[in-house]
Amino acid sequence: MDKLIPTNASELVKALSQQVPSHQIVRQLLLSLLALSSRSDAQLVWLAKLCGMQPSAVLVNPSILLQCSAKQLLTLVDHPEFCDAQQLNEFATQLSIENWQSDESDAVKRSQVKSACVLNDSRLLLASVWDPFLCPAALLPWLAWSVSVDEWDEAWSEALKRQVINDAFAVHQVKGTPYALQKALDSLNIKTEIKEWWQGNNLEALPRGTVQVWALINSNLDEQQQGMLTPQMLKRVRRIIEAVKRGSIHVDVQLGLSYSEQLGAVCALPPTIVQRMDAPTGNGVKPNEAMQKTRHLEPLKAEASNI
Repeated sequence: MDKLIPTNASELVKALSQQVPSHQIVRQLLLSLLALSSRSDAQLVWLAKLCGMQPSAVLVNPSILLQCSAKQLLTLVDHPEFCDAQQLNEFATQLSIENWQSDESDAVKRSQVKSACVLNDSRLLLASVWDPFLCPAALLPWLAWSVSVDEWDEAWSEALKRQVINDAFAVHQVKGTPYALQKALDSLNIKTEIKEWWQGNNLEALPRGTVQVWALINSNLDEQQQGMLTPQMLKRVRRIIEAVKRGSIHVDVQLGLSYSEQLGAVCALPPTIVQRMDAPTGNGVKPNEAMQKTRHLEPLKAEASNI
């Protein structure tokens, strides 16, 4: 296994390479999704695009798809046309996925299968630790820290954590712009409407150097549709805005509740002025120290084979 590790690999990658063996069963299961002998030309073109290969080359020689890496093949799990319910159950059986329920939603089952594939193949795991949508859930706090996520909450759903990490780079690219404010809040399922003081016909509506931000909460409400439109949520929105806005502006924040399929914005808290603060230090989120002693990858269930 050590021969597969590059000389400049991080300590995390080296540690994982020592603990996680390779499982050829994962690659065999993923290759079975290709079913090349029964594919039409249109399906072969689709497979080529999903796996990042030239469609023209695949049409001439479909067998070159067998050379794809496990990470390339993993994208097929997301598509029912190539991975149906029966094949999902086969993955669950072969990889001994815990808490597998046949009546679970299709999206959840596909997510479970992809996570199991990553955890049961060392090469795939090493290729996935920097991918926000494939990185094992136990390692997400470290990935968030490494990409300088400014706001983090362990109570968030796994899907929300992955989306915030995925958007971090785009936010840092445009920090200080209205788009950065919108992108950072969009990651938390908070829809925004942003207006700078010079926009519109009435220039006296806002003081000079002020940006008005409507933050409309929607899909991050809890099951009782309550508890999120709170002072704590307003403080969180403030922190996010302070982390990404440019230092020369004041921000007028108005927090509201949005029902996209009903009445639009139906209520709002009184506007609150966010005072100018020092520029953020850039330290971002850091994993809890106690977590470093307790977090670990789930033990592998599939039978290992040597590389």
